Amino acid sequence: MRVPDAIDTARLRLRRHQRKDEAAFVAFMTDEEATRFLLLTAGERTEAGARAQFSRALNLYEVAEPIFSLTIADRETDAFVGACGLNPIVEEPAAREIFYDVIVEQQGKGYAREASEALVDYAMKEAGIPKLVAFLRPENTRAVAVAEYLGFEDHGPAMKHGRSGRRYVLSAVKPA
Repeated sequence: MRVPDAIDTARLRLRRHQRKDEAAFVAFMTDEEATRFLLLTAGERTEAGARAQFSRALNLYEVAEPIFSLTIADRETDAFVGACGLNPIVEEPAAREIFYDVIVEQQGKGYAREASEALVDYAMKEAGIPKLVAFLRPENTRAVAVAEYLGFEDHGPAMKHGRSGRRYVLSAVKPA
């Protein structure tokens, strides 16, 4: 699946990470408040782990199975607002895990909803992905509200990286 250069919304641009985003990305990934609900490994929460994730995304955009990780940027200023993307799910090759998060200073403005709505639209209409899955912590009420707004259905408890959460699913084809 090709990673687009950019997906524009009314206020945001979802775009490939650029080297200039690294400091903001690392600050975001190592901010305990910003990532408290994310199902990350302990290593991903460190500065070294965040830098490695960022570099990996930059280097793997043009391979057969690219890393689909995007910066959520303010459309007017191009400032880093957060990150979103689609990860492969080993057990379900046709499905992708959707993720979205916004830096603490920009939360509560509807950016996660706006970005994830554009990402879902791209994934299902442009990339032809038939199923999206979000692994969410129930106490992350804002992320759960975004998923439910987009039509994701709660499919029950799930584990990721040894942490419990819930599995939300959106299918392009609804069962009869």
